[in-house]
Amino acid sequence: MILAGGAACSSGTAPNERPTEARVEVLGSAPSPLELVTVTEFFEAVENGEIVQVPILADTFAVTPPFERTVALTEVGSIVVELTNYEEEPATVELRVRLDNGAQPYSGSATMSEGGSLRYVFVFLRRLL
Repeated sequence: MILAGGAACSSGTAPNERPTEARVEVLGSAPSPLELVTVTEFFEAVENGEIVQVPILADTFAVTPPFERTVALTEVGSIVVELTNYEEEPATVELRVRLDNGAQPYSGSATMSEGGSLRYVFVFLRRLL
């Protein structure tokens, strides 16, 4: 099983720096549909000493590359994107995520066997002072 992931973080002082949408692309080849989960509302918790994202509002799609979707973000401006292969045959894919606020784009690729996934987490942080 191949498991790959990425994370990004941003901070800003003005509400207009908060992203309002994310463009999600799945490229490559997969013999069967893959599961794409986008989470736009979540909280973080500590589980077994690691920070995990606990979904509150999520959408799940069965996708076959190439696939593209623009996801509207909530007022929090954060997102989790996870692409998973649940089939026995491997999938060779690239997951791209671009935010409209100009934050560093994400591009992760892998040959995913059964249970393999690519994961992207973006948490918008706003300075309080």
